[in-house]
Amino acid sequence: MEQTFLTAEELDSLPSDQRTQPHLVSGDGTRQAIVFDTIPYLADTVEIATTGGYTCAADVGIFFEAVLNGARGDNEFDTRFAKSLFRGIGSIDGQQHHGYTRFGLRTTLDENLPGSHSLNRLISPESDSSNFTLGLTSEGETVHAYYMAGTVNGWACTAYLLLEKSLFVVVLTNTSSPLDSSDIISRLCLQDILGLQPSKLGDRNFSCRPKGWERMTAVETYRAHYVELAARMYEENAQIFRNLEKEDMAQDTSIADCPKVCGTYTNKSSDQTLEVGECELGQKRVLRVIIKGKSKRSEPMRFVYKGKVFRICSLGFPGLSIDCFGDWQKLEFEFEEKSGIVTSLSRKGVNLVDCFIRDA
Repeated sequence: MEQTFLTAEELDSLPSDQRTQPHLVSGDGTRQAIVFDTIPYLADTVEIATTGGYTCAADVGIFFEAVLNGARGDNEFDTRFAKSLFRGIGSIDGQQHHGYTRFGLRTTLDENLPGSHSLNRLISPESDSSNFTLGLTSEGETVHAYYMAGTVNGWACTAYLLLEKSLFVVVLTNTSSPLDSSDIISRLCLQDILGLQPSKLGDRNFSCRPKGWERMTAVETYRAHYVELAARMYEENAQIFRNLEKEDMAQDTSIADCPKVCGTYTNKSSDQTLEVGECELGQKRVLRVIIKGKSKRSEPMRFVYKGKVFRICSLGFPGLSIDCFGDWQKLEFEFEEKSGIVTSLSRKGVNLVDCFIRDA
């Protein structure tokens, strides 16, 4: 949390008992520590950095403080660079007070945009639990903020920067699970620091008031409300995780029971490739697939034949459920074949269609 490493080799020299270990929690509540080398995903400098290399929590705080100083015109940070971070590069609904900038999503805390990039929202986008708002201050003031969030296997992060308040809140967690704790903790911090009051909790007819709220102070009511929201989010998301994990446990496919698919397939629009091969498993030979980019390469994953599609599945715990959102929420590939040989593999992601053509 407080040490910076310039290379992955420096990080590897640190004794394991001095490292922050990433963890995964499955849909049934099983928590397990993982190491970077066992994650079956694409590995490059960006993914290596997420495991703790190159930077640390203390560095994030130093950077955010420098950005605040630069935005105020202090000499500790280049003012022009700091201010360039907040220039809009996109807007939402044509509104001036919210949109995307280089530093993150510009929003106000009484909207439901805070939390929109959290794993909580990605898993259950329509849930009332994950769409709650922080509200206004006790004086009825609207609070403006820049918001960022992200999750990779074993880690989650949520960050808020409030220029007008000279305040930032950054929460890093070393566990990814059906509940994104960094999202809940960061919003609870903002609630306490700014005295925010969710509007719905002021409505006596609001059905989601926490139990025993009549005997609580306002602060106690808000805290109890977060605890109940977190419990509901976990239950909703855990069910989705369990469904994904069930799909991920599909039985391996013998190469004798499916079209001839082994080979290399290239996505002409991105130069990404799928390398489909085979390995020996007991008395049969089964399919494996490796995803490659220009500088990235995944670990082998199972490639399961399901009649009309092939599906990427993990080799075991940790599974792929944590990453089945966004562009890669679709892990099934439709295929075309000629004379019993697969000629192309294609999948539909979010706002895209990937088509991989067999190399000659």
